[in-house]
Amino acid sequence: MSITTGLTFAAIAAVIPGLMGCFIATDAYLRQQSRQQFEREQQAIANTAFALETAGDYQGCIAQAEQVSSKANVYWATQLHLRNCQTKLAMFQLAQARQNAAQGEFAQAIEAVSQITVGAAQYNEAQQLIQQWSERILEIAWSEYWQPIDQLDQALTIAGAIPVNSPIYPKAQAQMQQWRQLWADNHQHWFTAHAALNLEQFDVALMQAQQIKEHPFWAHSRSLLIQTVEEKRLQQQYEDIWNTAEHLLAQGEPQNAIDTATQLPNTFPWGERKRQVIDRAEAKRRQVILCQSLSLGLLNCY
Repeated sequence: MSITTGLTFAAIAAVIPGLMGCFIATDAYLRQQSRQQFEREQQAIANTAFALETAGDYQGCIAQAEQVSSKANVYWATQLHLRNCQTKLAMFQLAQARQNAAQGEFAQAIEAVSQITVGAAQYNEAQQLIQQWSERILEIAWSEYWQPIDQLDQALTIAGAIPVNSPIYPKAQAQMQQWRQLWADNHQHWFTAHAALNLEQFDVALMQAQQIKEHPFWAHSRSLLIQTVEEKRLQQQYEDIWNTAEHLLAQGEPQNAIDTATQLPNTFPWGERKRQVIDRAEAKRRQVILCQSLSLGLLNCY
């Protein structure tokens, strides 16, 4: 190695430690500047949260405070304001919910208190109110359902307002399903009974009508249906009696025709039909008696 090359290496070796020190100092400076910028940004967010709290915008305060990093110096101070805003917001939501409930707007009341977060001091109270108001909603739905008119859809709409987070949500859903099932079953029995009635299958129609389940709306309809079935079956019985009486009269059995016709009621139109059959049978019987008298029993007068 030449003398010139040796001097060059020596010069570089002397410069490198200085350069390394400069790089380290620059890196520390940049980190310091970055940290200061970070703290300024976090402080600005915290200041916005403080200002929103003062202005009464608790929702905005919470949204801003939750953005402050746990690594920021202002974090713990911001957490205090965050809890204050959560408490004040919860108090406002409770007040609004109670006002809704006082006006009978229980669904809106539940929606208001459902927004109260787990960390809020009013959370447990909110959960109790959700259950209390949910039960009230279900009571109202029951009242609508148990009407002498068809209020099924209205009852389902009301009960459907009970939220998923309500303790009685499963109970409400099960109740709604029972209502739907009863309505579906009753409709099926109703249509089957009418179809059987049109075919004059009176026993089938009566059995289907009697299977319609209890409900103020359906009870009245069931009574009318059973009454119609009984009336039509009775009318068919009267029709059969009248036809039998006519047949007996045509066969020359006036007395049997009279005995059969007397089973008919005096109500319209059977009273008139009974009288006509009996009158014709009486006339026929008199003819027979007269014929027998004149022929001295030698002729077949029937």
